[in-house]
Amino acid sequence: MAVALGCVQHWAPESTALLVAVKVAGFTVPAVIAARYPEIARRRHLAQLDSTAGSTAEAAKGEAPEKNLRPC
Repeated sequence: MAVALGCVQHWAPESTALLVAVKVAGFTVPAVIAARYPEIARRRHLAQLDSTAGSTAEAAKGEAPEKNLRPC
């Protein structure tokens, strides 16, 4: 945010509307991300639990569980 403000003030110091827009975006974008993150993290965690539950159910049946091929 500081770099964007510095660039705007350097190249367009008379553009007050642009300065205000950059300042507003600098606070609202992180706020929206922080507000949405808990739900995204919850879904990711539940998806991992579901995939783990599926592999343990296969193991209980005597089947080979699928390997998770995603890199860590």
